[in-house]
Amino acid sequence: MIPDKFENMFNEVSKNLTLRLISESSDTNTIGEVSENKPIWDFLDDYDGSDVYLDNGELIKLDNLKKRPLRILFFIYLSEIESRLFKIIKIKFPEIYHHLSNNLTLTQLKKLLESCPEVEKTKIGKIIELRNKTMHMDTALQNYELNKLREFKKNLIEVNGELQEMLANIIH
Repeated sequence: MIPDKFENMFNEVSKNLTLRLISESSDTNTIGEVSENKPIWDFLDDYDGSDVYLDNGELIKLDNLKKRPLRILFFIYLSEIESRLFKIIKIKFPEIYHHLSNNLTLTQLKKLLESCPEVEKTKIGKIIELRNKTMHMDTALQNYELNKLREFKKNLIEVNGELQEMLANIIH
């Protein structure tokens, strides 16, 4: 997807996945300062892990944050990362791309890419690790600490930007 279009699409989706979706009712009449309409993606950056009361009186707990909406946002970023990665491979390494169309596993892909001197091994490893962890984090996401979730978010954004930069350099 074109970079600006991806960012616009992602922002539209993420602004609709709000804290209201993961909040739970509270026995207290405490009204907080955080808006129930705050996007989960944005909240992740500021959240300290303690219970937070929303402006509608509902409660956000750390376990609530680790629910499906956050995973969906990770999936969207991963989908874009994989798309950019495959475009780069198709242009720069057509012989590898041919293998990809023949059901090459990610482990085999990693080995092929590591043999290419132009590709930084750490970036490829980071992409594959993020993909595997996110794709298999249905229950595992509940086991991750808040800092690890923030690290996933940061890495997704960084790798996506790096791949876009690589793609731009290849095309121009």
